[in-house]
Amino acid sequence: MPSRRPAPSRIATRLDWFLLTTWHVVVAAIRLPTSRPVSWRYFDNAAAYLFGGLRSHGQVVGLRVYELNPGYQFGPLSIVVARALREVGGTRVVEVAQLTLLVVGLLILWLVADAASRVGDGAVPVSRWCFMLAAATFLVEWDHLAIDTLHIDDAIALACAALAIDAIARRSAWWWPALAIGAAAAAKPWAILFLPLLVAVTPARRRIAWLLAAFVGLGVWAPFVIADSKTLLAAHYTTINARSSVLRLFGVHDPRTPRWDRFVQLFVGLALGLLTVVRGRWEGVVLVAVAVRIMLDPSVNTYYTTGLVFGALVWDLVRHKWRWPITTIAVALLLELPTLIAIAPTPAAILRLAGCVGAIVTVVASGPREGARDRLEGPSHSPQLQ
Repeated sequence: MPSRRPAPSRIATRLDWFLLTTWHVVVAAIRLPTSRPVSWRYFDNAAAYLFGGLRSHGQVVGLRVYELNPGYQFGPLSIVVARALREVGGTRVVEVAQLTLLVVGLLILWLVADAASRVGDGAVPVSRWCFMLAAATFLVEWDHLAIDTLHIDDAIALACAALAIDAIARRSAWWWPALAIGAAAAAKPWAILFLPLLVAVTPARRRIAWLLAAFVGLGVWAPFVIADSKTLLAAHYTTINARSSVLRLFGVHDPRTPRWDRFVQLFVGLALGLLTVVRGRWEGVVLVAVAVRIMLDPSVNTYYTTGLVFGALVWDLVRHKWRWPITTIAVALLLELPTLIAIAPTPAAILRLAGCVGAIVTVVASGPREGARDRLEGPSHSPQLQ
């Protein structure tokens, strides 16, 4: 097994964290005056429906919230968190939610830094400049969630993924990453693509870890389905197929999500995720999962980029420990260019495809860990959790 490297401080000093926090605050202060977190109303309304603050035709909605609003493509955990934020924030809930997610961004960064400090044999420490540049890039991208859209479901999913990754790096008890991945799926259903991370669990505990994650991720839906079986119709909700989506490049010109698309996303994402861990690249699971999501999704929302940059951050810092965060910078540039400058839909889709395919190839075709020889147990070549 890889030996633990003791201190996240070997990656970043207190001064580095101060500088990153300052950078985070300055960038947020610049973007806040022009932000329009339009997505917040969906979470707020869902919480009001669930807890009785809003009614439909004079009737309490409660657990029928998904049946009446199939467009809510987020999990019950996100609704509960939205309710908690409303209770704390009151009339200033938007500002409180934005501040909370800004803090969560720094927490995610700390978890990744901690994981990077504990994986490998210590022969190749993370370059300080690699960490600082990757971290600064991630924090800029994080604002798509924290400020621009307030998509708390994706924020919860990525935070839970960071918890799972750090638990694996620490070789914590098997149920820590299982609970984290289950919670991610309970907040955002597509986060079920993180399940291959649980191959890091020892074979004796692997099956129960998958069952626990599935129980948490899917079990939260049970009360809603029991209350009204039409809740399941939310799984068939379709979104507009954007002109700059990668699906258009593939010749899919349906005006809305094709019926087969969600299944293909799930199948391809899980298959590539399993291939990733079988080849000993468990650090690339999130990067591959989000790349598949973007590549096969009809929408081109900017907050999708945050997940891809997060996956690249984990890959650059935890896996390769390069001098420069090549993957993080590359995917950020390729996916941000269409939003920064006026690009026609087809070239924008090509850039998006290049970023996703490049990320997948980078992980799947990657060689052995640089500067270290993996001495891991089991076919997954990943840290084995007890």
